[in-house]
Amino acid sequence: MCLFMNPNKALVMSFHGWTGSGKNYLAKMIAKAIYKKEMRSQFVHQFVATHHFPNADEVDKYKGQLRTWIRTNLTNCERSLFIFDEMDKMPMQVLDAIVPFIDFYDHLNGIDSRKSIFLFLSNGGANSIAQRTLEYYNRGKPREEITFREMEEIIQISAYNEGDGGLKSSRLINKHLIDYFVPFLPLERRHVTMCFKDYLRSLNVNYTPEQLERLTDSISFFPREAPIYASAGCKQVVQRTDFILEDLIRESRMINNFSDEL
Repeated sequence: MCLFMNPNKALVMSFHGWTGSGKNYLAKMIAKAIYKKEMRSQFVHQFVATHHFPNADEVDKYKGQLRTWIRTNLTNCERSLFIFDEMDKMPMQVLDAIVPFIDFYDHLNGIDSRKSIFLFLSNGGANSIAQRTLEYYNRGKPREEITFREMEEIIQISAYNEGDGGLKSSRLINKHLIDYFVPFLPLERRHVTMCFKDYLRSLNVNYTPEQLERLTDSISFFPREAPIYASAGCKQVVQRTDFILEDLIRESRMINNFSDEL
């Protein structure tokens, strides 16, 4: 408990996986667990690479802005949460600006950042994660047997070497300042079905097994020769459900009316 109350550095986690695999969902859960207003809290700060850092030739400007933003917000609240989305699309070296805030410093110009949290969300390394997951599947081994250690190594190597994203050749990796590289495995059909169930429950909509199967069938799966994984994870669940929601409600009413007549 004392270590949690007085950490020696900011908590830094890097989430990696395909679109729709749950990275943003988990980030929102973390915000919900800490702040009363959840993602709407003034102490939650979200940066989207394609919006806040769109031009690769303005790295120095972005680094200056980022240092100012973080310094100002940490002054207001030492338990701030910083979320960086689309890390794989962020210009290289921009994040080097935050190194002093996540390094092992007690105070930096009067600012204590050790109780803050930094989350990096990225599609980087997703192909490597999927490949390892598929290897286990092809060997008849459950995905639950994949160890965190082997996935962490895969992600770290991919993030540092692949493409031109925000962690490419980054000092954050060189200096071992990222505490956890968290893999988000590709979602199987059963996971997508669970997402549909959860959303339908949130709408208080009754459904039949056939309707649920129809919804799941509306999602694309791959690889083509053995469609196991959802191409967009659960990202399209809300849109696909809303598109046929009136039909689902009408069918459910007809079934209920028929049951009442019996």
